[in-house]
Amino acid sequence: MKEHLDILLELLDAAVLSADAATAGSHRSLPVVPGSALLGHAASRLYAELASEDLALSAFHTGEVSFGDGLPVASDGRVGFPVPMSLHQPKAGGAVTDLSQSPRGQEQWMQERKASSTQPARR
Repeated sequence: MKEHLDILLELLDAAVLSADAATAGSHRSLPVVPGSALLGHAASRLYAELASEDLALSAFHTGEVSFGDGLPVASDGRVGFPVPMSLHQPKAGGAVTDLSQSPRGQEQWMQERKASSTQPARR
């Protein structure tokens, strides 16, 4: 079983992270810091310091070391988890439904964009 470590990052400057590495075309910015960007940063700082090339390859190219996405955390400690685009609620009111898993029916739906979580960030 892998060990788990939570870290809290504070961006000191504005950052725009693109969902696509393409150099041409329109870009979509991400609302999170992708785990791949965090892994790349760690690798750039630690690769040369690891004792052998085999250890560096094992750590950064096999999935032995991995990073989850950096999610925003509110000042009260609540984590801003992404809301799946398939979550909708009937306009007339009712339960939030995952439309990718259930039929729509005849009512009108609106996308759920402000799902809330009471789960605080782990520190």
